[in-house]
Amino acid sequence: MKKFILIVTVLIASISFGSVNPSLKNEIVNNVNPNLSEIQLDEYHQDFVVVSFYVEDCQIHIIDIQGSQQELIDLISNELLEMYIQKEHSALDVFNYKFTFEKA
Repeated sequence: MKKFILIVTVLIASISFGSVNPSLKNEIVNNVNPNLSEIQLDEYHQDFVVVSFYVEDCQIHIIDIQGSQQELIDLISNELLEMYIQKEHSALDVFNYKFTFEKA
């Protein structure tokens, strides 16, 4: 069985993310672990999912999500929506993350 490596890369597109909320980054990195065993990753190009969201009432609310494969978009979306964020964040803060996937 092929092994897949999930590399989580954070886009620092939001000023609030980089300077004020490193704990949110840690929560995302530690809790997003999608099962990639059924996903066929592109051998020559890096697969990705880019998501914009805000946090309200300790839950992630997705504003926009795009990616290279619908299966990856669905996996990441489900993982994020199931999370409970420990720290309160202003609903005015928008966070942007990029998840990249490579075939190993």
